[in-house]
Amino acid sequence: MGAGGAARCALWALRQAGAIVFLSARDETKAKKLTVEFGISVEAWSTPLSQYDIVVNATTLGARGLYQNETPATAAQLSGVRLAYDLVYNPPLTPFLLAAQAAGCAVLGGLPMLVAQAAAQFSLWTGHNAPLELMQQAARDAIS
Repeated sequence: MGAGGAARCALWALRQAGAIVFLSARDETKAKKLTVEFGISVEAWSTPLSQYDIVVNATTLGARGLYQNETPATAAQLSGVRLAYDLVYNPPLTPFLLAAQAAGCAVLGGLPMLVAQAAAQFSLWTGHNAPLELMQQAARDAIS
């Protein structure tokens, strides 16, 4: 769900893994570009998602600030989904993840991805392995 840079990265990774992917986005112009680039279909924003194994929220809905009380999908839409992955990391438990939990989905928040990105950058810049545990704790402390 979403058609920005984070959605593009998720689409690339999922396609590299051989997944059959469908896109749902509020911005039809951005969505069309991604459908052409990745050879995928677009689903309506309000489509029930039970036919999917994984639903990824790559929107800003639920992120601390202006959209923190919003979600791209309801518990009813998420019913039957195996995993709901929210790329939002602040707050750690978003309305999307709460809806997914209510629907019985396994959930994954965005903090592990943020830390993995930081660790990769640390290694690239310093040539050393990143102190993962320290970075994870610092990230948790920063958003608490």
